[in-house]
Amino acid sequence: MASRGFRSTGSVPIALAALMALVCVAGIAAVTGWLALPRNQSAVASAFHAAPACRICGVVEQVRELDNAGVKAISLNGDRDESFVILLATLLDSSAGARGGSAPRTFETAVRFEDGSVRLLRDSRAPQWKPGDRVKVLRGRVEPIS
Repeated sequence: MASRGFRSTGSVPIALAALMALVCVAGIAAVTGWLALPRNQSAVASAFHAAPACRICGVVEQVRELDNAGVKAISLNGDRDESFVILLATLLDSSAGARGGSAPRTFETAVRFEDGSVRLLRDSRAPQWKPGDRVKVLRGRVEPIS
């Protein structure tokens, strides 16, 4: 009587060879990725610290009050909102002069951002900050960081 056992059909060795090839390719990829890692961990840390943490944060460099001549000599940079504000300030200034009132005061604040750039911002309100204070600039207005 012949025993009814499993016979090798040849498909098992092919599947085993394919699995071994896949494991070898994955192992080579892992070793290649490991070798590509930088050896100096401080280089990795400095790459992450190079980008500024806050793009709208900066330090007040200078605060000054502009005189009336300085306000009238403002050149426009093309920003529509700034143009409207300057036009409105000019109209208010001329109407105050016609009534004999005092001219509106304008304060200029220079803010140096973390990327090294400097921006000049003007406001009619007296500033709450002084040089050296950390501030953020939101929608063209300086705000203290709380």
